[in-house]
Amino acid sequence: LAGLSDSVDGTKVTVGGIVGAITRRFTRAGAPMLFFELEDLDSLVEVLCFPKTTVEYGSLVREDSVLLVAGRVDNRGDEVKVVASTLKEIELRADDTVRIELPARQLSAEKVRQLKQVLVNHPGTAPVMLHMMSETGMKILQLGDEHRVELRSALYAELRELLGMRAVI
Repeated sequence: LAGLSDSVDGTKVTVGGIVGAITRRFTRAGAPMLFFELEDLDSLVEVLCFPKTTVEYGSLVREDSVLLVAGRVDNRGDEVKVVASTLKEIELRADDTVRIELPARQLSAEKVRQLKQVLVNHPGTAPVMLHMMSETGMKILQLGDEHRVELRSALYAELRELLGMRAVI
């Protein structure tokens, strides 16, 4: 989302994030419209849904839902906005596996302790796989059952904050 401010007005984009504050309005003709904040770890953007989009996709816009928004950049005002054309809810299913990819040299004892704490804070049924890259190649470790997690956007946010945006694959 942070890169949207550099986009030319009218550029087509697809962005994803967590839905924050939602405002519902009506046009003069009485048609529903939606304005909502879409957030990622670094920034947020206001998303505008005109009546046609609101009627078709408005039911997906709920606080804390994870959405992909396709639309165009509106860079004419003080703040950048996205005018939505389609919305898609991202489903996090408990039968998926969390995969973390890191250079082995990044895994200090402190980083491992912090990673374990994040995983313990989100107990669930999904297994966690650690893909470690080193000079000798890739090693994949499946963490024990005590580190199984519930797939939620908060888990992914904490993992990305701790390990970096590209660590969760």
